[in-house]
Amino acid sequence: MSSIAELQKQVREGKDLRITGNTDNTDKEFINISSYSGVVEYFPEELVITLKAGTTIQEITNILAAYGQALPFFTESLEKTIGAIYAASGPEFSDSVLGVQIINGKGEDRKSVV
Repeated sequence: MSSIAELQKQVREGKDLRITGNTDNTDKEFINISSYSGVVEYFPEELVITLKAGTTIQEITNILAAYGQALPFFTESLEKTIGAIYAASGPEFSDSVLGVQIINGKGEDRKSVV
């Protein structure tokens, strides 16, 4: 899955979907968010990075380290995705987020600025 449009289509066509980061899970009722990963934009001089939800913390850490940068939060599992961290975190994480693009349960795009 390489685009928001593909993710929206999968959500619209699914029933009782669950999001997973498990790369081995191919069950149709699961949305494997790990296939929607990567850096969209990165401006190291501005300390701004735009990521897809399935990007792992390990991937992000490796990219930032090349510029002597690090994430402003700690997580014990480097295999978690940035989407999972965002979904499960509180204000200490969201203070580092400039904006998000959310797909609701109907597959509708709900752009949001935090």
